[in-house]
Amino acid sequence: MNKLIARITSEDLQELWDIEVRILDKHTQKPIGGEGYIIEFYDEDSHDEDFLVSGPLNENGIADVRFNPAAIHAGEEDSIMPETNPDIFFIIKKDGKQVYRSATIYDVDFDQKSTFDIVDGKEIYLGTFLIELNNV
Repeated sequence: MNKLIARITSEDLQELWDIEVRILDKHTQKPIGGEGYIIEFYDEDSHDEDFLVSGPLNENGIADVRFNPAAIHAGEEDSIMPETNPDIFFIIKKDGKQVYRSATIYDVDFDQKSTFDIVDGKEIYLGTFLIELNNV
């Protein structure tokens, strides 16, 4: 049994969501991903960036990673104007080297954009991105 799964309680599972994107090459419309590709998601705040989650970008250009939405509000509780909807961006790395940083997607409304599946749980699909990689 996976040690991480063994430590997760049923209450924790209710708090985990999936975040999904699809990445295609801007010029060829072919998927970007496969061996060596990692994608990292962040919540951009006025003072810093909150790391949300990282995971593989598969050979079909799809990243489908699980995260705890409580991380979105980390560090903002004491703000005069606390964040209600996160500002999400992602970084793509190839063999540990950053090859792309997305523009920030402002005010992502997880309550309105998420779907629920009895098997997969809560999921938010941020869309398909046509990108041009740097220095690959």
